[in-house]
Amino acid sequence: MDHYCIEKIKKYIEMHFSEEISLDHLAKKFGYSKYHLSRMFAETTGMTIHTYIVERRLQEAQQLLMQTKTPIVDIAQLVGYTSQQSFTKAFRNRFLYTPAYVRSNCYVRANKERTRMRSIHVQRPNTLQMRLERIAA
Repeated sequence: MDHYCIEKIKKYIEMHFSEEISLDHLAKKFGYSKYHLSRMFAETTGMTIHTYIVERRLQEAQQLLMQTKTPIVDIAQLVGYTSQQSFTKAFRNRFLYTPAYVRSNCYVRANKERTRMRSIHVQRPNTLQMRLERIAA
């Protein structure tokens, strides 16, 4: 399996991350055994297929939380979670903050206090650092 095939798989995941995607489904779709596909994906990307899908879903959710007023339960469903509880647990495990906390400390401030998100990045695997900047009136 070459880098090109892994890129095709990543592109497929990008287009369908909000749907149910299983290792079996990907293996059948791309014509590999699930064991070979799993091993090669991990060797190429440094993470399992499951971890890659979860990470992609949480990144999308993070953007929606900070940029929209969409209810958290709807965001959870939009990115492929079956319940708000499972989404909140995964989000908190990844970023150490709940979706509600991120929403109230990013979106609300950015829109009510005339500040904007200047930067946001992950310092360590499970932490989120945010920097807000005041906008001149």
